Order: sequence, then structure tokens, then C-alpha cells
Amino acid sequence: MVYLKKAMVSITALAVSFAVHTANYYFYTNTEIDVANADVHAQKVEDINDQTLDYLFPYVEAETESMPDSAPESVPPEDSSSIAPPPSSSSVPINMNYSDVEFARFARTYLKETADAGEDYLNNIVYCGDSLTYALGLDARYLGNQDVIAWGGLGAYDYLDYTSNPTYNKSEALKSPLQWLSELQPQVIYMMMGTNGIAVWSNELHISLYNKMLDRITAILPNTKIVLVGIPAWASFRNTETFNAQKVDNFNMLLLETAHERGLYYLNFNEVTRDSTGNFRQDLCGSDGIHWLDSCKALYLNYIRTHTINQ
Repeated sequence: MVYLKKAMVSITALAVSFAVHTANYYFYTNTEIDVANADVHAQKVEDINDQTLDYLFPYVEAETESMPDSAPESVPPEDSSSIAPPPSSSSVPINMNYSDVEFARFARTYLKETADAGEDYLNNIVYCGDSLTYALGLDARYLGNQDVIAWGGLGAYDYLDYTSNPTYNKSEALKSPLQWLSELQPQVIYMMMGTNGIAVWSNELHISLYNKMLDRITAILPNTKIVLVGIPAWASFRNTETFNAQKVDNFNMLLLETAHERGLYYLNFNEVTRDSTGNFRQDLCGSDGIHWLDSCKALYLNYIRTHTINQ
């Protein structure tokens, strides 16, 4: 096919050339060139050539737009440094390393900001945890007579079976948290656990122990709504070669994924307690860099009220 096209083009070119030369011979009466009038002769030959080509290959000239009398004034390029970047539309929290697509799968798990639900919302919760949660109870008078099942030093590995000290609102009955939960049958639990294990175990082992604890809780409370609360980091001076804010962030991400897999909820309290380096804000923590000042306790309860499960 390619060779046939080339042959047709060659034949057409020869035919045009022959036609033009024939026209010059027959249509131009004076076959001898007058040297004195060579320019006139050349112009006549060119006119005959144009007439011949127009006859063989007629065409209509396309209309062309008229050019402006003067070119428009050039606009200097805008200084890119003065252009503000578009606002970020990412929904991923600052303390999590997900892409937008990855984070979207947690839409039903991650508790976003809501309208303030007020004190009544706090009254329907049983608060479970370690010393951070215990400090919210009767001694601190932040939760009044609300149900607080917590004690200092507990972790995911021993929380449910602990009976050495009173754990439920300073009750004298030496019942374990698992016993209290079984009796109370709460509608909602906020579980903040992990501060006492984060510096000891790997995150993988820690989450494994956490899941075993959840297995036992959900077995006796199949209809209870459970919120897993991300733990705050520690102050920067508590960091070591094996423990830092990044480890806390990674643990909290595993906690979010655990909540997602189990159909639970996740509260990202860590996002408002961290400073620009990811460590615990100095204005919220005590001198040990771990436990909370009253300002942090108030912040936590307000965060619960404004990030409810009623979304």
C-alpha cells in the first residue's frame, strides 16, 4: 500500500510538470525569449503556470483573520512568590501517616468534631483506664459521680483482673473491672489504655494484648458502644532511643485500625495534646511529663463532648 501511494504521487507530479510545460509552449505565442524583456516573459510564464494549476487543482482560499494594527501590550508574569498556595483539603489528622484514600476507610470509626453535646453526654459513659482516667474521678471532681473504673499503673495486660485496690468510684468492694462492667452493663465505654505499656513493649505486642482485653470485654458486653481513645505522647524530656512521640503516633494508628476492624469508635485526643514536635504540650502535663494538669482534664472532657458517637 505504501509503494502504491508513492507511485501515485510520482505520476501526479510528472503529469503536472508535463501539463505546465505544454501550456507554456502552446499558450505563450513567442517561444523565443526577448532578453530585453526577460522580466515580462517570466511574469507571463508564471501567470500561465498559475492558470494551469488552478484549472487542474481548483481550490478556495481560506479567509484569514485580520491582524490587529498593533500587538497587545504584554502582561508581565505574576510573581509566583506572591501567590498563596491553595488551602489543604486533606482530612488526615496531623498525627497520622495515611493518604486521603487510606484514611477514608475509617469514616465510620474516626470521631469527627460535632456540636457540643453538653454535660448529659458525659453522664452516660463509663470511663475505663489507668491513672490518667482515675484522676478524672471523685478525687479530681471532674466527673462527679460518673462511673470511673480505673487505677494507676494498669495496662492492657492486667486491667480486667485487677483487684488489689478499689477501682470503681473508690468503692470498698474488691471487684475486678471485668466484674464491674458485667454488673453495670453500660451503654457506652470510653477506654483510654496504653500509657503504662507504650515504653515497655513493641507496638505490635502491645496491640495484641489490647485485642485480648477487648475480646473479653465484648464477650460480656456485646451491645455496648466502645470508644478507644488515642493516648497522648509524653513530654520531650522523657524520650529515649527506643521511645518517642513517633512510637505513640504509630501505636494510635494501630488503635484506630483495631477499632475499625472491630466495629468500634476511635477518639483522637492526641491531636490536641501534642506540640509542634509531636510531644506532650508542656502547658498540659505535670512535672513528670506524663500525668495531666487540670487544664488537660478539662480539655479531654470538652473534646469528648464535641466529638460524640452521634454523628
